[in-house]
Amino acid sequence: MGKQTIFFIIVFLAGGILAGGTYFFLHRPLSRSAFLSPLSQNQLPPPTAFSLENAPRDSLRGQIATMSGEIFWQSRTATEPAKLLTPIILQQGENLIASDGGKMVVNFPADLTISLTPRSQINIIQTLPVNLVFEQPAGTITYEASQSGTISVRSRRLLVNFTDGQVQVNTDSDNHVVTVGVFKGEGKLSYNDRNFTSQVVNLPAGRIFIFNDDRRTGRISRLL
Repeated sequence: MGKQTIFFIIVFLAGGILAGGTYFFLHRPLSRSAFLSPLSQNQLPPPTAFSLENAPRDSLRGQIATMSGEIFWQSRTATEPAKLLTPIILQQGENLIASDGGKMVVNFPADLTISLTPRSQINIIQTLPVNLVFEQPAGTITYEASQSGTISVRSRRLLVNFTDGQVQVNTDSDNHVVTVGVFKGEGKLSYNDRNFTSQVVNLPAGRIFIFNDDRRTGRISRLL
């Protein structure tokens, strides 16, 4: 066998070994550690405990003290309200609607009492102890609180804040007018006018604020 023949045999074997090694390297199974560096493994965020059905653990729950007439309740997972037959525990993310003859009183642990009158609606936005937030689309609702946290009520384009006192909010959805009366304590009202300039009104006890949502203007009057 000549030297040239031996040389070609060696080159052929070397090429086969190289090709086989390359194929094995490219098709080998990869473990999870091949994708995540040690730094990324240490910085992975902890899994969240979010639940669509249940509000956060540190949020306050409301208890229905009294109810009469037809009351409708919409849960966190429902797409429309259903008739409420018996008192339940309320949580943030739920809505309540009082019919023409419906009345309801709801108590929250932070010494907050909410009284719904007929044809009123309240949406429970947030019930964290530091700040309880509600939206009032319609009707007359009275909020009475004695606590250190802030109570916030959004009605159309008007935001009402107070900490200790008794405040009544009337939302006239037909005429787009919101009337806020302060029976005890002091309310801090805020809104943007037509020029999108923030306006803040400090409303003392014994006064009402009449807010026109279309014009984005308001005036103070005496509480009768």
